[in-house]
Amino acid sequence: MNNPGQTREIGLLTPYNGGNLGDGAIQEAVIANIKARFPEVRLHGFTLDPEKTSRIHQIPCSPLTTLSLPHYGIAASPKLAVAVLPGKTAAGALESAKKFIKGIPPLFRVVRLVQTLTGVASRMPAEMRFIRDGYRKLKGFDMLIVAGGGQLDDYWGGAWGHPYTLLKWGLMARAAGVRYVFLSVGTCTLESRLSVLFVACALRLACYRSYRDHRSKQLLDRMRFTCADPVVPDLAFSHELPPCPVTRPERGETPVVAVSPIAYLSSHSWPKSDPGIYAPYLAALLAFVGALMREDVTVILYYSDTTDRVVVGEMMEKLGALTTKMVGRVEVRATESVYALLELMSEVDYVVASRLHGVILAHLAERPVLAISYDRKVTTHMATMGQSRFCLDIDKVDLESLMGAFLALRSEADQVRAGIALGRELSRSALSAQYDQILRAEGVATPAVSGNRL
Repeated sequence: MNNPGQTREIGLLTPYNGGNLGDGAIQEAVIANIKARFPEVRLHGFTLDPEKTSRIHQIPCSPLTTLSLPHYGIAASPKLAVAVLPGKTAAGALESAKKFIKGIPPLFRVVRLVQTLTGVASRMPAEMRFIRDGYRKLKGFDMLIVAGGGQLDDYWGGAWGHPYTLLKWGLMARAAGVRYVFLSVGTCTLESRLSVLFVACALRLACYRSYRDHRSKQLLDRMRFTCADPVVPDLAFSHELPPCPVTRPERGETPVVAVSPIAYLSSHSWPKSDPGIYAPYLAALLAFVGALMREDVTVILYYSDTTDRVVVGEMMEKLGALTTKMVGRVEVRATESVYALLELMSEVDYVVASRLHGVILAHLAERPVLAISYDRKVTTHMATMGQSRFCLDIDKVDLESLMGAFLALRSEADQVRAGIALGRELSRSALSAQYDQILRAEGVATPAVSGNRL
């Protein structure tokens, strides 16, 4: 634990691999806000692709997990192999790790639980070394922040994915005397009782917890110890505001619409697939883009997650045969960074998106959004911003509903922008107060067993 006046060290924990711009915006926002308050802070990320996220965010990063599960696991890299010290065999290193972990009963119990419930003995040597090394790394930290996003979730990887990871790091933080903080996190899918158990235990280990929306908190009502926890908006709202709008390319007076398709329930790297939902959705979106182009509207296709690039390509292939009959234009914008996405937002008039942060980053830029919601979190956000009229369910969407909602959005654009601006400023104010609270300058509090007070 650092003494007052010493350089603070803070860890940022997220199941992020550098491919999702929503997660990227959250990390950029948290890093900038911490550094604004403590310029000399040392930050360290724990992610699913340490090499890539370190390169993007310019902070050292380490592996979040040793596990490799379907849709949840560390990116393959020879640099992430567990090292064996000179003079020690692999067996000797394992025995050393066992002895070390046995000296910290809570960590030893969770390792035994893994071994008992998974029955995968081959994972245990690496897991024990990982826990030992993670504990040693955390010993120099003041705080470990579970930094936003839909982190209370087992959709990607099951109970042994992120729920177990949150519990494991919470136990390591507690053993190392480090504050464990859940900052504006979202509750998504917790399908199994084991996931609920892991998440409940992880949350109990925290000295501060907040949730990005009221629905995320309501989904934890069975965990009575969370009742007093605050709701504080999504951390992406604390990202630096985009600069003044750039001069828009010469496109005439017709509107420019940015459209971001999603690979939801497709065969493109989604955990589950359902052609009965994906195919009609894509057909409706293609028909909508075609209708806009017939009205001399410029459409820009973009993506906020690398998974969706395939869908953009699929749409362009299908639109290629139709463009000769259209008056408007269709373009593709490679939005590979948060900056590139926000720059695009300054060039467009309206946004059609499905991913939560595709919507939030458009709202950050004060752009009216037609949301095609694939998940409860998108519907909740649109309701919170007073935009429910412009939110459609992905499994019910068709050309008629899309055009009707879009025409209403255009006719009410001024009022919509005013409402978005108000919601954005209220969110930014609440987030600033939360950063001030958890990053108090007078020192580092001792971790509490439960509750949300520091």
